[in-house]
Amino acid sequence: MQYTHPIYFLAFLPIMLLVYMLCPQKKRWFALLLASYSFFYIISRHLIVYLLFTTISIYVIGLWIEKIQLKRDELIKSCERTERKLIKKHYKQKQLKIVVLGSILQIGLLVVLKYSNFLTVNFNHILHTTIPMMKFLVPIGISFYTLQAVSYLIDIYHEKIKADHHLGRLALYMSFFPQLMEGPICRYEQTAMVLFEGKKIDFQNARFG
Repeated sequence: MQYTHPIYFLAFLPIMLLVYMLCPQKKRWFALLLASYSFFYIISRHLIVYLLFTTISIYVIGLWIEKIQLKRDELIKSCERTERKLIKKHYKQKQLKIVVLGSILQIGLLVVLKYSNFLTVNFNHILHTTIPMMKFLVPIGISFYTLQAVSYLIDIYHEKIKADHHLGRLALYMSFFPQLMEGPICRYEQTAMVLFEGKKIDFQNARFG
């Protein structure tokens, strides 16, 4: 199902908008999440496990980074001023290792699924080897949601945002169906809370899409 497909315009989108408008405001985020995962499943079927893996992994890693930041802040409060700089540096390095690990995990999965054949062909050509190519099915929007996942972790590392303790809100940010196939890549602070608030659809919003 593409955005230009009649089923999308005549069935999926109208039903989703109707359910969204009928839901209480506090539950509208769940309607969007359900629509997003339904959209993903209709196109990619069981490959939805990759989206689930990415979402859950960055959720856990984000909380891990936040835990280190809280521990750092507690130590800073109880130490001498001369020691604070060393403590900050030490804990910054710990956070960086986790962010690098999380980023490699996300980007590594993207590379394996989407670019393994390209890399294998070039590797065989350059080194005259005969490594067999492996075929992987690629879920929709993997490039978009992978880069969003990495930006989320980096923003927590730089303390631009706090790690989200609400798994549903993070899942909605990662899977929001209008941007899965076309983008753009959005920062967490730009879209997560707006989607979660469940604002009323008015004429002006509908007019500009």
